[in-house]
Amino acid sequence: MQTNFEIGNQASSELAFQQNRVLRNTYMLLALSMLPTIMGAMMVVHMKFNIMNVIKLNGLQLFIGISIFIK
Repeated sequence: MQTNFEIGNQASSELAFQQNRVLRNTYMLLALSMLPTIMGAMMVVHMKFNIMNVIKLNGLQLFIGISIFIK
């Protein structure tokens, strides 16, 4: 026969296992979602793409324009 303490200990152990599994799956999905981002960044670096050469604005003008647009 199990005491209440043993039953409570098993329940908390099961809860901790489920929480760890959810956390592990969350980090796995986060890592998986970063793969396309990394591949895109590598492609841009390899092509030597520079946004400032395309737009012909300096960084300050681009920043101000984007910040006004967002507000």
